[in-house]
Amino acid sequence: MNIGTSDPLWTVVAEYEGCTYVSQCHAEAVEDACVLWISSEHDWLPSQPDGDYLDMPEPLEHSANVWCASILTRDEDMILLHLIRTATPS
Repeated sequence: MNIGTSDPLWTVVAEYEGCTYVSQCHAEAVEDACVLWISSEHDWLPSQPDGDYLDMPEPLEHSANVWCASILTRDEDMILLHLIRTATPS
């Protein structure tokens, strides 16, 4: 995973227990942005995402540059993620 400012900017919107969390990161691809968010944001998420905890991002129909994924917390509560490719390097 190549993370840096030469990579696209991603906005991550997470819905969890009635709250909305928004953050941004630079990542090469949507999967990288998802894994980066998981590994750096919250201690209640699994430390290593795998098939048991993470549904990989799927593009939303009729939307450009928007993906959706779901994650299970360590307590097996669901988090809904929306990942938006906000800007690409010029």
